[in-house]
Amino acid sequence: MEIKSKSGLTIQEIQNLLSDTLFLEGRDKFEKVRMEILEQLKKEKRLIVFHLKEKWFRMYQNGEKTEEYREPIEKWILYIAKHGYQLRLQDGIVAELDLAYPKKDDFSRKLFFQIENFTVGFGDMRLGAEPGKVYYITKMGRRLLV
Repeated sequence: MEIKSKSGLTIQEIQNLLSDTLFLEGRDKFEKVRMEILEQLKKEKRLIVFHLKEKWFRMYQNGEKTEEYREPIEKWILYIAKHGYQLRLQDGIVAELDLAYPKKDDFSRKLFFQIENFTVGFGDMRLGAEPGKVYYITKMGRRLLV
């Protein structure tokens, strides 16, 4: 399947494509397809990148952390609204969680999750929230192959 000509892939279609590519065509083709998918998701505004400190990155990696917090400053709220992320949840939005600022092709420092939803509220102190502080919360769903 040619990714560049196929837009609007669902998360399940992406997962199937990556699994099939890895199984049937090998690691090199998988890496190429993965890069094409990420570029397509960026173009469709279905990818949000979060840069994390090592502690938080490892917690996601181990399955201990499932929410990302950002202060509900006007800049963040406008960013979500401007790009229509709230509206795109039904199409499937992918969160790219980066350990600091890795190179584009350094997938050892990147994790990918489907975003379940965005809310505003109090976060969990065990997951990095400060007590009594309100956050824009991004709830992560399942971890993805991308």
